[in-house]
Amino acid sequence: MTPKQERFVHEYLIDLNATQAAIRAGYHLKMAAKLVAKSSIADAIAAGQAKQLERADLSAVRVLEELRRIAFADVRRLFDARSHLKPLHRLTAEEAACIALVEVVVRKQRSVGPSAPSSRP
Repeated sequence: MTPKQERFVHEYLIDLNATQAAIRAGYHLKMAAKLVAKSSIADAIAAGQAKQLERADLSAVRVLEELRRIAFADVRRLFDARSHLKPLHRLTAEEAACIALVEVVVRKQRSVGPSAPSSRP
């Protein structure tokens, strides 16, 4: 492969957009389909994608496991016996996997000075 073709492969692996990769590598945008179809470039792209998946620790088994956790999540497991939300650090991986968002609301408490009587017994 030429250095320009290697650059195309590198650019393609960034966003999987052949047209933009061709432009960024210095080719005319109409060359994108021809470049992707070329066997040496297709092999280099496949090898690059395999490296990306390995670095990201992504495998079909891992992805399916995460999907299983989400699909079979039971929101009731996020609460204790008294219906209080469990602290995040106490959740299992199974329980935490089904949480998509955590929102923290901080409320300002009214300060009670020494001269003001407390309403608490």
